Amino acid sequence: MKNFRRIFVSTLALLLCFCLAPQAVLAEDNSKLLESARLFTQKGYIDRAVAVYDGILAKSPNDFTVLEARGNTLFSDGRWGMTIPAMQKLVAINPRYQHGFVLLAISYARLQNYKQAAVAYDKAIALGGPETGTAHRGKALLLMQLEQLESARKEIALAIINDKPFPQLAGENTNAAMAIERHAVMLPPATFASAAVPELVQAEALLGAGQGTRSLELLERVLAAHPNNARAHVLKGRIFFDAIESEKAIAEYSRAIALVPTYQYGYIALAKCYFQLERFGDALAQVDHAIKLGGPTDAVAHEEKGCILVKMGRALDGRVEIDKALKIHKSNFDIYEDLYDRAEADRALRDYPALIVDIGKRLQINDTNSADWQARGEAYLAAGKLDKALADLGYTLVLAPGNRAALKGLIEIYKKKGDKARVNEFQKRLKEVDESY
Repeated sequence: MKNFRRIFVSTLALLLCFCLAPQAVLAEDNSKLLESARLFTQKGYIDRAVAVYDGILAKSPNDFTVLEARGNTLFSDGRWGMTIPAMQKLVAINPRYQHGFVLLAISYARLQNYKQAAVAYDKAIALGGPETGTAHRGKALLLMQLEQLESARKEIALAIINDKPFPQLAGENTNAAMAIERHAVMLPPATFASAAVPELVQAEALLGAGQGTRSLELLERVLAAHPNNARAHVLKGRIFFDAIESEKAIAEYSRAIALVPTYQYGYIALAKCYFQLERFGDALAQVDHAIKLGGPTDAVAHEEKGCILVKMGRALDGRVEIDKALKIHKSNFDIYEDLYDRAEADRALRDYPALIVDIGKRLQINDTNSADWQARGEAYLAAGKLDKALADLGYTLVLAPGNRAALKGLIEIYKKKGDKARVNEFQKRLKEVDESY
């Protein structure tokens, strides 16, 4: 009986080996193919990578790892139309796959399918998980495009709360919140004549997606039908300003102001254009007009005036204007921006104690920006506070290991301290960074 059991167990084990062996070989083959697909992706051969993934999926259509790799590859290459069905299949296999819903939402938004994008973001948020903050942030920017600004502000507040365990995302939330606030004051209200044209929402969405050329084509069609649409002229001005075509931007903003003389931000936008052309006197005149006019962008006007005055060599007066902006602004996001401009004035005045304080305030709002740690370290160095400079520049390298300015600063500090070994160490690191470019 014992012998029979041994024979039975041995036979069963042998049968299992024969049954499982092809699967083991298949898994090994898939692993090699996956690696080759990843290499194709790294080299930019996206079509080849997708072909490899499709070959694997022909044999294993529900292999989640392969489907995920394929979907991520399509997304990273900006193939939104192909990403959508890829992510739909992934979330069908695993309805709790939060990352899939996030990428699905972004892809829908890129294709201006805002309704489906909002649905996908809501599903990602409902699932909870590490990308909940990312989903709230994405939804906030989506709502901004649709000009639902109060809802957008609520979403970004939720993004900040959910991203607390991920300090590296603080900067993204700061930028998104600032974008929403800037957006809130940049456009004339929708109540102006001919403003509520559906194509404008699409044009602005295209502009937000970095597709300025397509946005401009759409705006030209809008203006052909509605030549007195101030909002369309403002959007055209933004496109030209971003393309550093300042003269064309000035023409568009001037038309918007002619249509809506009380549009305060229009004068600030003109000031920015003149600033871009280094026509600082004209820029100052426009921003003074904006301040005299008064309105929701008073703080932005004072901030811009401060920047102009600093550039004109009147840093002390510039700092006074920036302080006015700081008194008006209430949100951390606007204060963060104002403090950057104030730091520029401090630097122009060589007021290192003030510079150290202002950058310190920025770091209290967002301590993940390596440029701020570097700037404060350099200010400490200029003020002769070597140990504090050493700490800040050292932390800069933790956040940005290839930061050349931080490496140079550390070399200077160790030279002052007479530490030749450390000087040699950081000179070697600097050389490695230079050679990597």
